[in-house]
Amino acid sequence: MSKIPDEDRKDKAFEILDISSEYLILTDEVEQRAKEYMKNNIKPMDALHLASAVVNNIHYFCTTDDKFLKKAKKVETLKTISLSPLELIAEVLK
Repeated sequence: MSKIPDEDRKDKAFEILDISSEYLILTDEVEQRAKEYMKNNIKPMDALHLASAVVNNIHYFCTTDDKFLKKAKKVETLKTISLSPLELIAEVLK
């Protein structure tokens, strides 16, 4: 998060981290899966985020980045479903 260029966004990210009760650890498995995602033109940080969710068996991966979402929906994510916030709301309300 220290690489976030916008200071306001960085501060908000650290605020969220402060109240988080669980953290995902960067493992060799996460790095390997991220490298596979990068072969599909997914940016490195996006690939790490998605790979972290997949390796940790997170059911939903939500992003507001439409370009990333389109790519994430095309790669193998096992049981992890990639979706937008509106798609997540619709899914949860089923």
